[in-house]
Amino acid sequence: MSNFNKYFLIFFASSFLLLFTLGFIFLFIVTYSLDGVEYSKKNIFDYYFLTPSIIQNAPFISNDAIYYSVGDDNYGFTRDKVTWEGVSNISIAREKLEAYLKEQGIQKYSDDNTADKYLIVSYDHMISLEIIIPSR
Repeated sequence: MSNFNKYFLIFFASSFLLLFTLGFIFLFIVTYSLDGVEYSKKNIFDYYFLTPSIIQNAPFISNDAIYYSVGDDNYGFTRDKVTWEGVSNISIAREKLEAYLKEQGIQKYSDDNTADKYLIVSYDHMISLEIIIPSR
């Protein structure tokens, strides 16, 4: 067997193995969040792979944050939510979040289901931001 054939076979086998592994990882991540996953920032895997950048880059509200992610299960959208606890001033936090989302181009309400939408809910010393992202 010539050197070219050996290297081609090694290259083909490694490429196939790499594609298979990437496909398995993608499938795992997609199905992992279908039923919803609740996590904190300390859970590095979930935080960096499930949290969309719009929530990762949200303004600082509180150190106590609980994240929740639900994948697209054929309803045509994904939902990601963060709830901050121990918030001293809810109205200022709400204003910060609304200004940030407006700056990012995310709408509060939309007639069609093609734009990212958000919902801010507050109670006692807690405030939640939920982003609804339609599958494209």
